[in-house]
Amino acid sequence: INAEKMLDESIDKEVQHADLYYMAGETKRLLGKLQIAEKYLLRSMQFEYHSPFVYQSLALTYVDLENYFRAIPLLKHFAKFQVTFGNFGVNLCRQPSTEVLFELGKCLSKVQNYVEAAEVLTRALDAGPP
Repeated sequence: INAEKMLDESIDKEVQHADLYYMAGETKRLLGKLQIAEKYLLRSMQFEYHSPFVYQSLALTYVDLENYFRAIPLLKHFAKFQVTFGNFGVNLCRQPSTEVLFELGKCLSKVQNYVEAAEVLTRALDAGPP
């Protein structure tokens, strides 16, 4: 809640930075405040340089809102990257993460795209544990 308050205060002071809106959006999403989370995450994406994690966070917001058609393209975009945490921070590689593939597969099945869902879930299983 303190993080939420600090982020809200920064936004109220009209601080303009993609990461601020991403962190505020992700915080709101985790707190279940999905409409404002969507607003902040979309704002983050308007900046020329923004975190690739915005795609995942916005997709998960749409999953929570049961708007799978909006979540799917965002998950597909984020699935282009494998996120790893190393000694020097976050690295993005060209291998999709298992978690993202499973989430994408679930969304595809929710919209009755069973063939693509099966393909994506098979890729997730082949990739092994995260």
